[in-house]
Amino acid sequence: MSSFVLNSSTSSNSSSGSGSSSGSPSTPHVGRTRTRQAPYIPSYLVEGQACVVCGDKATGLHYQAITCEGCKGFFRRTAQKRLQYACKENNECEIKAATRNVCQACRFKKCIDSGMTTDLVLDERERTAKRQLIERNREKKELEQVVNQLKESLPVLPINQVKLLVDKVSNAYCQWIDPPMKMDPNFRFQDPAEQLNGLMTPILARTFAFLMSLDGFGKLDIDDLKKAVFSSTGWLQVQVLKTIHRIDTENAVLLVETDPAQGTPPKTDGIPLGEIRLDKLLINDLKNLAESFEQIQMTLEEISLLSAAILFPQDLTQKDPELEDGLKQIWQTLEHLIQQNAALVDYSGGIDRWPRLLNKLMSFQMIVGRHSSVLTETTNAREVARLFT
Repeated sequence: MSSFVLNSSTSSNSSSGSGSSSGSPSTPHVGRTRTRQAPYIPSYLVEGQACVVCGDKATGLHYQAITCEGCKGFFRRTAQKRLQYACKENNECEIKAATRNVCQACRFKKCIDSGMTTDLVLDERERTAKRQLIERNREKKELEQVVNQLKESLPVLPINQVKLLVDKVSNAYCQWIDPPMKMDPNFRFQDPAEQLNGLMTPILARTFAFLMSLDGFGKLDIDDLKKAVFSSTGWLQVQVLKTIHRIDTENAVLLVETDPAQGTPPKTDGIPLGEIRLDKLLINDLKNLAESFEQIQMTLEEISLLSAAILFPQDLTQKDPELEDGLKQIWQTLEHLIQQNAALVDYSGGIDRWPRLLNKLMSFQMIVGRHSSVLTETTNAREVARLFT
């Protein structure tokens, strides 16, 4: 009373007693214990309700019929792989929990007769799309919670105050962070330690100048400020944020300004990402980040505010009410600008532009933290300079 597979990707010489489409029974793994989590039992099931196919304990409504996990999986695999079975008897095999694996043809026939429908079985592409939809919905709910928490904690700023803050921060960013850095003419001939010092000195000098232009930082002890900045990756995040917005993702090149001839405007050139001799995972992550942020098309003003926000040293901000208030104002202003500019930059995500930025920022900070050792390694200074200058 067994069946065999007529057309499948597995062997057609199935054992008559196994009921499997794999060709032969598998050998058990001796000494290996496998534990399986008990399936979730929905509340609509009656205690002890039986599977309509084999009579085993049912676990829920699967493909329009109350079945057990075993029959659900069997039906799904059969539909996905489009397997066809043939009964060696008269298509009248009895299907019970103890015999359900003996004849696959009669088992599948009973699944259909019991109301299960193949139209509800998703193929791999559809299952992937469903998982992505579930993940997006989960992500959206989490982001909505973050946004609501931010709205509760952030003050509403007058529109004139918003404009003043945007102008102040973006002007400081354009003065200290955005312009290309000019390295020493002998930079490439220096030893790695000198190169690292030659790179870090202007980066940190610009970082401190940018910070000092923000309200509340001018009164701080400079040594305390340096210590706080060194102990975080905020300065590094600002440089990486600037870098990913200079990547031409379509052509996989890093756009850089070259020294123009006297009397001519600056010229933009491109360095192929594949020519930058740094860890390939880092380069790939930078390109992925560039593609991710490209989706929300941040303006220079928005990048300026975000750079200021992530640069605030957490240790100092938590201890200083003025800094804490200043950081809240920057976040509030950034949210206002992100939402206001959604239509101006032809962003298709509508009101989701702000929560999506927050989500991208979390991934961005995690990736920068992962690669911070590579970006600050002495022997990598020359190539890192190509990214940051």
